[in-house]
Amino acid sequence: MSNISPLATQPSTSTTSSTTAVLGNEAVTQNQFMQLLVTQLENQDPTQPTDDSQMLAQLAQFSTLGQMQQLNQTQSLSQSASLIGQTVTAGTSTTPVTGTVSAVTLSNGNIMLTIDGQQVNASSVTAVQ
Repeated sequence: MSNISPLATQPSTSTTSSTTAVLGNEAVTQNQFMQLLVTQLENQDPTQPTDDSQMLAQLAQFSTLGQMQQLNQTQSLSQSASLIGQTVTAGTSTTPVTGTVSAVTLSNGNIMLTIDGQQVNASSVTAVQ
């Protein structure tokens, strides 16, 4: 019996580390999360199966995280759109760009401002006049 005990506790430990990796890594897609969940189910200890409520809680957490990220991006885009027509200074300290914002675009997940014809990352805005 002492040989069975360590095997029974091992999947529980790997499940915890897998969940932490998913929650700690924002780049994990929903498809990757589902693959991880299926792998977790395939490798669980049959004498101590994972509780259904734990799996549902993990799915809910992942879904909530995705929705929060989308809401954050929408809010940032909205705030950037409010800069249209405003005079701003953006860019690095060595190459600042000052001018009027004429457009806001979303490019590869980055919010970009068009300042006098130049594309500048919205996160680099240092001043709004």
